[in-house]
Amino acid sequence: MKIDRRTATMKQAVVSALEGLERRILFAAAYQQGTGGNALMSMEAEAYDAAVAQGGKTWTAYTGAGFSGTGARQATPNTGANIDAGYLTGSPRLDFRVNFARTGTHYVWVRGLGATDQDNSLHVGLDGVAPTTSDKLTFPNTSYGWSRATMDGPIATINVPTTGLHTISIWMREDGVVADKIVLTASSTYTPTGTGPAVSSRVDVPVPLSTVTIAATDASASEAAGNPGAFTVSRSGGDTTQALVVGYVVSGTATNGTDYSTLGSTVTIPAGATTAVINVVPVDDTAVEASETVTLTLASSVAYTLGAATFGTVTIADNDTAVPPPPPPPPPAGQTPFGGVAWAVPGKIEAENFDDGGEGVAFHDADTVNGGGAYRTTAVDIEATTDTGGGFNIGRIVAGEWLEYTVNIATAGSYDLGIRFATASGGGTAHLEVDGVATGGSITLPGTGGWQTWQTVSKPGLNLTAGQHVLRLAFDASAGGDIGNLNWLTLTASPTVPPPPPPPPPAGQLPFGGAAWALPGKIEVENFDEGGEGIAYHDTDTTNVSGAYRASGVDVEAITDAGPGYAVGHASVGEWLEYTVNVATSGTYDVSVRASADAGYGGTFHIEVDGANVTGAMALSPTGGWQTYATIIKTGVALTAGSHVVRIAFDATNSGGDIGNFDWVQFTSTANPAPTSPFAWNAIAPSPISRGEGQAAVVNGKLYAFGGFYNDLFLATTRCDVYDPSNNTWTRIADMPEPVTHAGTVVVGTTVWFVGGFLGDNPGPEIASVWKYDTLTNTWSAGPSLPASRAGGGAALVGSEIHFFGGRSRTLALGDMDYGDHWVLPVNGGTTWESRAAMPNPRNHLAGAAVNGLVYAIGGQHLADEFGGNQVELDAYNPTTNTWTRLADLSVARGHISSSVLVRNGRILVIGGTVNGDLPSSDIAEYDPATNAWSKLQSLPQGRKTPVAGLIGDKLFVVGGDSPNPVAGGWVGQISKTWSTGTPLPVALGEVAGGVIAGKMYIVGEGSSATLAYNISTGAWQSNLAVRPFVGNHHVAEVVSGRLYLIGGLGGSSEGKVQIYNPLTNTWSTGANMPFAAGSSSSAVINGEIFVAGGIIGSSTTNQVAKYNPQTNAWTLLAAMPQGVNHAASATDGTRLYVFGGRDGGNIPSNGFNYTQVYDPATNTWTSSGSGAPLAPLPQARGGTGKAVFANGEFYVMGGETSTGAGATANKVYSRVDIYNPLTNTWRVGSPMPTARHGIFPLYFAGRAYLAGGGTQAGASTSNLLEIYDLN
Repeated sequence: MKIDRRTATMKQAVVSALEGLERRILFAAAYQQGTGGNALMSMEAEAYDAAVAQGGKTWTAYTGAGFSGTGARQATPNTGANIDAGYLTGSPRLDFRVNFARTGTHYVWVRGLGATDQDNSLHVGLDGVAPTTSDKLTFPNTSYGWSRATMDGPIATINVPTTGLHTISIWMREDGVVADKIVLTASSTYTPTGTGPAVSSRVDVPVPLSTVTIAATDASASEAAGNPGAFTVSRSGGDTTQALVVGYVVSGTATNGTDYSTLGSTVTIPAGATTAVINVVPVDDTAVEASETVTLTLASSVAYTLGAATFGTVTIADNDTAVPPPPPPPPPAGQTPFGGVAWAVPGKIEAENFDDGGEGVAFHDADTVNGGGAYRTTAVDIEATTDTGGGFNIGRIVAGEWLEYTVNIATAGSYDLGIRFATASGGGTAHLEVDGVATGGSITLPGTGGWQTWQTVSKPGLNLTAGQHVLRLAFDASAGGDIGNLNWLTLTASPTVPPPPPPPPPAGQLPFGGAAWALPGKIEVENFDEGGEGIAYHDTDTTNVSGAYRASGVDVEAITDAGPGYAVGHASVGEWLEYTVNVATSGTYDVSVRASADAGYGGTFHIEVDGANVTGAMALSPTGGWQTYATIIKTGVALTAGSHVVRIAFDATNSGGDIGNFDWVQFTSTANPAPTSPFAWNAIAPSPISRGEGQAAVVNGKLYAFGGFYNDLFLATTRCDVYDPSNNTWTRIADMPEPVTHAGTVVVGTTVWFVGGFLGDNPGPEIASVWKYDTLTNTWSAGPSLPASRAGGGAALVGSEIHFFGGRSRTLALGDMDYGDHWVLPVNGGTTWESRAAMPNPRNHLAGAAVNGLVYAIGGQHLADEFGGNQVELDAYNPTTNTWTRLADLSVARGHISSSVLVRNGRILVIGGTVNGDLPSSDIAEYDPATNAWSKLQSLPQGRKTPVAGLIGDKLFVVGGDSPNPVAGGWVGQISKTWSTGTPLPVALGEVAGGVIAGKMYIVGEGSSATLAYNISTGAWQSNLAVRPFVGNHHVAEVVSGRLYLIGGLGGSSEGKVQIYNPLTNTWSTGANMPFAAGSSSSAVINGEIFVAGGIIGSSTTNQVAKYNPQTNAWTLLAAMPQGVNHAASATDGTRLYVFGGRDGGNIPSNGFNYTQVYDPATNTWTSSGSGAPLAPLPQARGGTGKAVFANGEFYVMGGETSTGAGATANKVYSRVDIYNPLTNTWRVGSPMPTARHGIFPLYFAGRAYLAGGGTQAGASTSNLLEIYDLN
């Protein structure tokens, strides 16, 4: 079934209409503040950026004698009226965009005059916020003069919170007032004279884009007069002083212009407004028809970003009376079941086997061609499916199409409908009819993430009568484009009596840590349920013989054979342990038990589920020692989904004494083996002191630990230490100025900030102090104190501002209470904390984090209630809107996590902490802002409250904390990295270059002129894009402002050329040529400019370097490379250009070099390992590596080629991955590529590196491989 061609045409029209707005929207002209001592900003009133008429008045041109510039502006009509209150929306306004270079207090001067003999006045404000009605500027005279106050004060000032783009506005207070010139200054002593200072220059300033959403605010319309529907398009953030044109696409079952008044393809949100309404006005016809729908879907644009709500639907109800329907008709003449036999119900119906009878009888399709070309010669689009079972599916389904099936229902009753559906779009809606009568209501068909990513959509409770019937599946509305694909339908009898739930655990029995064990997965034996003797466990004595980990009668001891952790020891006949579990899927599982027994010991045990023995006797034989563990496996254990209680019961002994020690039990699905753990834990050198409630930071590849409590008496220390992972050692550093715990901590460059906290031994008072530690000088200094004393709050750095929120007081003066206060301090010279919107759910012992410009408040507790007051809440603060939003809760309430919450690849890790019951947690949870969902990662070897944690490269370090008292030990977890295979390229390419724009990978290369696009979310390739002007190879490529820049190349006259691809218009253009006509250069983008180094010119190698400014289309030559190279790997850490390896000569494979060369734009200087600089060289000399990838603070150099170099394949290419850490100046080896190649151009997106094409043998060769390296 084909997409409606009118929809495609409208989409193109929307893109064309919006393309012309790109420059005006992405950049705004603004007055630039001066950098002199007075920091002047001067603006002519007539040179405003926006004017808004309000309250029946407006600002009009005034040309009375004495004005400066080209005129002035007067509030008219002049009736002598004034507006004391409500002037923000009740009086006219002029807006001026300004680019501030300074923050803080600015003094306002306005040159103007009063009308006739009146003393007229006006107001001046910032970003829509104006002073009180008494803070006005008065002009008592009828000739021009300067004013900065009322006649008796106060002086008008504004406070600028941040540098950058803001809006200055003036409002009329009394009509007739004339404004001629506005001046702002940071000086309290500056006074303008005459016509004032020269007008400030205008500059182009990038404007943050608005986020646009749409909603059907009146979703029910009717043909009856006066009952239209309405959509509201809203914007948030960005520059609202300008009108915004928003594109949309019209779809639905109603016909645009026939069933309702014609809707266009764009709507304009007026300047100063945040919404626009699109009315749907139905046409009152005489036709009797079903309700019809109008769906509007927002079009993407460079002028704005799309929010979560991108489409809405209005339903138009008919007002014409229908003749009562006849009884259900038999199938139309000529309509017969496919294959001659009606489908049996209950059962499955294959979608492609719809009835015979043709168009309008057995089906309706929007065109006359089988677009898939498979299986049947009808207009219905059929294609092969990769879903389970293979066969065919219906494809390209659009709104208005339908399919019919003759069925024979065996028994009347309630049936559940299943629809096997897949789509890469947003899906749509459908409904089912039986003999022409709709049943069951609307069915939502959701997006599944791919055209062959299948999901079964359920519609339960359909009441069907016995006998032969005709079913019609009708598709009603689309969320944009094709609705999707259909594989099969099922109709099964609805269950009459739900199965009984599994028995609950005994009263008082709870899972350890509050959360049931997830199966498939591993159960740590020492973490048996809470509940005590005879309920959660049975032990033959009342003492924990080893005295470790938990205070119960169960004997828990430390493990020494495989890193830190615990096991249950001294297991004896008749004892047992229970665990509450949650089984994800019914099926067959293998059970593995890790246990140990010394010579002469051992015995038998079994495992029960809800009291039933599921394993039979499992034998533990001597393993060679109490700390020498082995794994006993029982296969084929059947489990049902849901909550259960697992019991390990110890049955018999070989010696008359202990059976053995037990470490863990793992359940593995035989259908889906357990995934590889993301962490492999190993012990590291313990901290010099035990530390709980301390503060942590990672700076320059080292983990810092500050203060905290050092024993179980809660005695505080000022001691600080730093851990160096390169040599596994701790070093003591300068002590804190005072013993602080529970401080909010953020890292600003190489300085660590500590905000608030408790002072001294518990229970010490909360403090307002702010301390700063300089890691370079090993010194402490004081920062601006908080407005009030707080401890246990969260902190995060966004841009150049520190956010501090929440916290607690417990002093006699303030009382024991939690706070939601939220304060912000600019780190670049800020002296005063400023208030922001308060955090919801005031709490303490929470954590703060920052991701993509948002501040996150995570977990925490109420007051001092570790036993029942821990919180699950996750809140996000948007600095642009000054609002908080509650997001997905933690799966388990947790506090005491302020120093163990980290950000990795745009995701938030929460490590350990305290769960209700004042218990240390070993869980690691990961939050993905993109999906607003939590997932559970590999647990810590042991539960820890208040540990210090840090990410260094791809390693997670966790040290200290309470378990339950302060400890010194810690671990390092190495994060796994794995390779996978993606959809092959439609054409083979070598010497690839490309970039990622808006979730699509665009590449070109040797062997084809094609420009290829790969949709990363769907895995689909597109190969029909515009061809580049100069079809060469060995280009380098970078992405700037949504465009792909190809720089240089070899062949096809591409040497030294700049070719620019715009994916929005599918067009190529050219830029200014390079200063040197090279190919196979090295490149990176730093601060919006493209730096290009080295490369091939003719048959030799150049060491020339230049940078290209896309804004000015101009090149600048820079300092030459120490060693000229081509075919090198290059990337940036955001500030410097790194070039690894490469070779010399022309385009002929050679063994290459191992240079590490680094360029610093700030000083226009190079350093190189080849010139004696202390930079670690590339471990394997080679060229042909293409682009390097910078992720997680490290550079990845992949693949390459050689002539006779060591370690290559027989085809003289490499699969190796070398990883460089610039902070430690060390290399390590990563997981090798599945296929050795050269001429690749690895591209980084969302935690993964994508390697498309490349040659599998040295020299000219190509491939259509796509291999993906998961860096998460």
